[in-house]
Amino acid sequence: MTAITCISISGGVFGADDGSISIDLAKVAKSNIPNVAGCITNKTFVFKSADPSPAGEAFFFVAYEFQVKKDGMYRIMIKGAGSGNRTYSRYSMAIDSGEAVPVLSKRIVTASENGSLHEQGPVKLATGNHTLEFRLYPEQRMRDMNRVNERFVGHSIRIDAVSIDEVPPPLAAAPATAARKDGQKLLLKNGDRIVMLGDSITEEGFYAQHFVRLLKLAYPDEVFTIYNAGIALNRTMEGLERLELDVLALHPQWVIVAFGVNDSVHIAPDQFIKNYREIVTRLKRAGINVLCATPSGMIPGADANGQYFHTPDRARGFDATMAVETAEIIALAKEMECPCADVFGAFTRAGLDRKSLMGSQWHPGREGGRLFALALLRSLGFSQEDAARTKDAADLNFYKAIESMTAFSYPRYNPASIPAENPGDGLWVAASSFTGNTVQAFSLETGKQVACVAVGHHPMGLAYNSKRKELYVACEGSGRLDVIAIPKFEKTGTIELGDVYPVSIALSEDGATAWTANFFGCNISEIDLAGRKVKRTIPLGNLGESVLLCQDGKTLLAATRKFTACIDLQKGEITDKINTSEYSSALFMDSKGQIGAIDTEKWVLFPIDVQKKAASPSVAAPFQARALIADPQTHDILAGDCGNNEIVRISAANGEKRKVAEVQYPFGLAIIDPK
Repeated sequence: MTAITCISISGGVFGADDGSISIDLAKVAKSNIPNVAGCITNKTFVFKSADPSPAGEAFFFVAYEFQVKKDGMYRIMIKGAGSGNRTYSRYSMAIDSGEAVPVLSKRIVTASENGSLHEQGPVKLATGNHTLEFRLYPEQRMRDMNRVNERFVGHSIRIDAVSIDEVPPPLAAAPATAARKDGQKLLLKNGDRIVMLGDSITEEGFYAQHFVRLLKLAYPDEVFTIYNAGIALNRTMEGLERLELDVLALHPQWVIVAFGVNDSVHIAPDQFIKNYREIVTRLKRAGINVLCATPSGMIPGADANGQYFHTPDRARGFDATMAVETAEIIALAKEMECPCADVFGAFTRAGLDRKSLMGSQWHPGREGGRLFALALLRSLGFSQEDAARTKDAADLNFYKAIESMTAFSYPRYNPASIPAENPGDGLWVAASSFTGNTVQAFSLETGKQVACVAVGHHPMGLAYNSKRKELYVACEGSGRLDVIAIPKFEKTGTIELGDVYPVSIALSEDGATAWTANFFGCNISEIDLAGRKVKRTIPLGNLGESVLLCQDGKTLLAATRKFTACIDLQKGEITDKINTSEYSSALFMDSKGQIGAIDTEKWVLFPIDVQKKAASPSVAAPFQARALIADPQTHDILAGDCGNNEIVRISAANGEKRKVAEVQYPFGLAIIDPK
């Protein structure tokens, strides 16, 4: 693999004066794209269409003419959005109307980061005139990448420049790895090609840049070609989908598999590791070495602008989910005899200031990229002496911190179900475990666990329907409500809501209707419980956080990221907005009908007067509790304290607090009468 040297680009034409052939994207020779001239601005070709192909034709195309002065092997350099990158569709190219071949996303990581240059070829060209045709096939459409607000149909292509260069003579054979200094036991061999497969943490290049820098300084006489195959918002399922074109087609000797952050939000750990296993299996079957990397995790702090996307309670929950993913990755790597880099451990157990390593809640910054790269390299045999050769004190200090980590057992994924054997006397309190993907029931009197059931990913809000003897679970990461039959405490079905991420549930008094607040969906789903289907959707215009039915049965309150909405259920629309705080993520009603909203950043409570459409000044909230409910018999408040992972009873008589039961991240609570 030869190095890319022509880097200077201006106005759609490569600026290097090295005999390369530049394609003027404004000079279209032939196309079936309607108004193709309108697709070209400043010599950049941009085509977006919801239509899969022209009427009666198999594909869209745009063709350019060029001239070759001598026979030879040539490579085609394309600058622009990578084929199949986030929000961009895949496309193919053909020379002289021949067979179409996919355009590969081939981003080589270099010290200067050469931008979006993608090398294609080599192709054999004879002296004379030729055509280069880009073909846009409908079967190459990219599906939704995040299931929410990333809708994509048809085609989306951007090409900034094209250059056709003669392939230079091959480099001299690389010296044998055996020529390394004593003590250098790096598993990578001189001349190896390495592909980094992952999500935005890979794509943004911080750890990729450090990875290249460290190798170059520690092994200056060796050459490694490193490709960045990260795409923002990807999970393991997208990694699987693009494995053939974005990884296998590059014929690497090594692949670094680095997923987990997006997966922790969107899919359960069992599906995550199933996908991860399939990626590793296919790579190893192709004779490729695999380095398994655990995710770097998520912190509960705000970003540089003081803003949160996920408030601290949810951020800690996602981070705990990634600890479970880490356990599964480590076990898989051991089983499949792959080296494994415990990146999560480096960020959480190496004694470093985690916040200073992060650029945002879930993205490492530049120093986090250094730590990430060192964790990867150390698992490949990069030594402390190698780190010292870089002459950068931070490299050596970070390496020593990683090396100092002691053995640790992360929690494995085990959402076991335990049916209720005997309803017993008295009430139950049910709690959803955000990280355990279970709902557990406890005796409200003794705190003894009476049942447990596995549910969908990241269960949050709970609601008990005494009329139907059913408990509903808002499974945020699965986009559905799971239904649990009472008193057996067995899951009997699901109500699919789509890709809306339900987080909270309210029920009508007659038990016929449910409403869910949907986080990414930014709306309310109104559900017919008998028919198990969504009747209508009420837009909120902002991230949905919580929902509560007022005592009049006609008004629904919905907490959003910006305000608390008053919704007229007859009209199905917002009638008023109550200002509380930006992160009022939980609504609850006490036994006297008084309503409050809890800010899950500052952990303060805002009393709400629905009649006046106003909130009172905040007071301290009881514990770090997203879920609070009133005991109908004692009027005590039960709080799901996600700071200490327990359910707490707060006495209505004297405010005394006592632990009822332990639950990992109890984000939803419901009181059940099993009789």
